[in-house]
Amino acid sequence: MLASVDEVKNWTLRVVASLGSVSRQANVGDFLVVYKNDRKKSADEIKDEIRERVQSKFANFEEFDLPQVLEDRLADILGEETPISVILFGSDPDHLIEWGEKLANKLKKVDVLEEVNLKTSYTSPSINVKLKNDAEILYGIDINALSKQINSLYFGELVGNIIKGEKTIGLRVIMNSPKDSLIEYLKKDLKIYSPKSQSFIPINYIAELTFSDNVPEINHYNLSPISFITLRFKGDNMSFAVSKVKDEIEKLKLPSDIVPEVAGFYKEQQKSFEEMIYVIALAILIIFISLLLVFNNIKITLSIMIGLIITLFGVFSALILTKKPLDITGFMGMLIVLSIVINNNILIFHDFIKNTENIEDKSLRIIHAVRERFRAIIMTMVSNIFALLPIAFAIGAGTEIIQNMAISIMGGLSMSIISSLYIVPMIFKFLIR
Repeated sequence: MLASVDEVKNWTLRVVASLGSVSRQANVGDFLVVYKNDRKKSADEIKDEIRERVQSKFANFEEFDLPQVLEDRLADILGEETPISVILFGSDPDHLIEWGEKLANKLKKVDVLEEVNLKTSYTSPSINVKLKNDAEILYGIDINALSKQINSLYFGELVGNIIKGEKTIGLRVIMNSPKDSLIEYLKKDLKIYSPKSQSFIPINYIAELTFSDNVPEINHYNLSPISFITLRFKGDNMSFAVSKVKDEIEKLKLPSDIVPEVAGFYKEQQKSFEEMIYVIALAILIIFISLLLVFNNIKITLSIMIGLIITLFGVFSALILTKKPLDITGFMGMLIVLSIVINNNILIFHDFIKNTENIEDKSLRIIHAVRERFRAIIMTMVSNIFALLPIAFAIGAGTEIIQNMAISIMGGLSMSIISSLYIVPMIFKFLIR
């Protein structure tokens, strides 16, 4: 199926292994798919085509993910599996799995989500033996004695060794060999020795036996049992996808003993957003103090600072117009815009102070300074904007990762032309009047 996709160059298959984890379960494997360089479709379009083909033919996969390599490596670094995940915390594992399945089925119907996986592995069948309350009083059998006897009677006891060359082979004696199915054997034929009655009694006298066909593994997070759902979404607007997920969680009305949490890259992104807000605020404060020390003039400092804040509106406008979310690369773009724009404003006011001393009217002086720096600012900003165009259009391998940063820088630089050459001088002229 992969070879039949025109844009696929080659692929490799790994079973019981993956990019991130060396050891995996026997029913887990992955393909590493390499695209052709001269492909006509985008990476997302090829993924959608592969997903549609696979899911239409194989409907019984427990889990099916299509991450990109860089995304998978990032997940290993962050300790997260997917961009968005939902963790249900509670005390009863079976209850958690039940509600996890209900939530996963609801999330599969959300259009913006393309992959929904309940990360629960199911083990082999299980026989549950529960000791009756009066077993120790009536028969002198506690839970440890019962466990030891069942183990000895069914699996046998190691009674000696046979030496064969340099090898030691254990000699095991099995007391009973079941003729029926294991559960029937335990219920009908298996007898447990009672120290009080000094005789063998049927196991159903002292214990209740139940059989579970499909037993889910119990997952823990911070020592608490959890139900874990991983999600991938269409497009690049994670915040919108998360809002849809939260809406579905609200509609499901989970029981009071189950607490949901939205995690994944989203959680790490929120932490990064908080940190970047502090970084930008600190950068603006440092710029303000530096300008005050350099020019020793509060009016010049205020003019430049207001101009910088107005420039940031260009960043937001560009992201809104292109329908791109404000992610961590967008914040990085803001910092780059601030560093470029502050330089333009410093040069204008440096010219205002040093090169226009013979002009008495301050309004004319600032106009003269702007005129002197006009060509340099236009050439610098326009050349930077054009240089970022290929990244903004995601031309070239890997450019999708920093596309939002390029768009935010282009928006900020475009706004800075108006800000540096018109708004900042106008604000300064207003302040000196």
